Amino acid sequence: MARKRVWLSWLPAAADAGSIQGLTGALGKAGLEVDGALFNRDLAKVGWSETAAALVDDARVDLWLVVGTLADFADTGVRYGLSLAQASVLAKRAQPLPMVIAGLDGAPQAPALPPLLQRARCLAPPQTGWAPQVVAAAMRREPPPTEDFRFSIIAHPALGQWFEVGPIGADQWRGAIFGIDAGEITHQGVGASGSLPQQCTLEYPSKGIRVDLGGHSYECWAVRNTLEPGQSHFVRVVGSPGRLLFGELPEQDEADLRVLELV
Repeated sequence: MARKRVWLSWLPAAADAGSIQGLTGALGKAGLEVDGALFNRDLAKVGWSETAAALVDDARVDLWLVVGTLADFADTGVRYGLSLAQASVLAKRAQPLPMVIAGLDGAPQAPALPPLLQRARCLAPPQTGWAPQVVAAAMRREPPPTEDFRFSIIAHPALGQWFEVGPIGADQWRGAIFGIDAGEITHQGVGASGSLPQQCTLEYPSKGIRVDLGGHSYECWAVRNTLEPGQSHFVRVVGSPGRLLFGELPEQDEADLRVLELV
């Protein structure tokens, strides 16, 4: 049986060569191939996208191992970057990627992590037998997502970060709305899913809409274009919002909107 391949994302800002070698050595002895890099925390340059690019190939990586201290996992910038990397990987891989989150000074609590990371297995590397648990996680076949919407991110240092949302299955959205609780929306577009539209016609575009929901306020932009299952609403966001609100544009007061926490 071929050895399972693990991508290690090291969160601490300083590279501790001894600790990294100890971790990779234990995983190697357990029968895993390990590659990886320091996690790029630079949100202004969408540094998290480097990790996402390394994880999207089903033939290259079988498990994503994220290692850091409990303080690292509490850092809002780290949580935001990991959430966006995970969303990008979920949207682009044919097979969902198992994830292990390992705390150097204790196991993080999954319910305290952002929703996109809560399916990860949380471990503490110093504990006895942790490496075999990573092997078991790498052998596991993750169930596919069950969401009834498309959610992905297109990011590049020159282009910035664009959120992509839209219907899947047989659903159709009669218009779309997208909001953030912090940061700034600068552009929006509509087009085929998977890539930014080169040109598009927006029907009755709106911006500066305020929506209050669940005790949080969102600044929203919207369009009235009908979105078929293969189409998406693309929104460029500057900054690092903690929450997103999106979905089909409500008719009057009726709304079926999704809220996604990123931090």
